[in-house]
Amino acid sequence: MHVIVIGGGVVGVTTAWELQKDGHQVTLIEARQDVALETSFANGGQIAVTESAPWSRPGLVREFVSNVFSQTPYRLRLRADPMQWR
Repeated sequence: MHVIVIGGGVVGVTTAWELQKDGHQVTLIEARQDVALETSFANGGQIAVTESAPWSRPGLVREFVSNVFSQTPYRLRLRADPMQWR
C-alpha cells in the first residue's frame, strides 16, 4: 500500500518510519526544506504525555486560569511584543 504522510515533525517522521518498516511505500510531504523545523523544532521533539488532558473535561477552564501564571505547561508571559499578540 502507498501511504502519504503530511508533516515532517516528530509524529510524521515516526509514523512514516513505522509504516515503511511494516512494508508500506511511504511518501512524506513537508512544507519546509527539512524535517522538524516547525513545532518539533520549537519544543525539542518532546511530547509530554503526562501533561495531556481532554479540553472538554469539567473544571479545565478554572484549572487553566488558576495555573496560567505559575510553572505549568501552558505558562503565559505577557510582553509588549507585537509578534506575541499576532
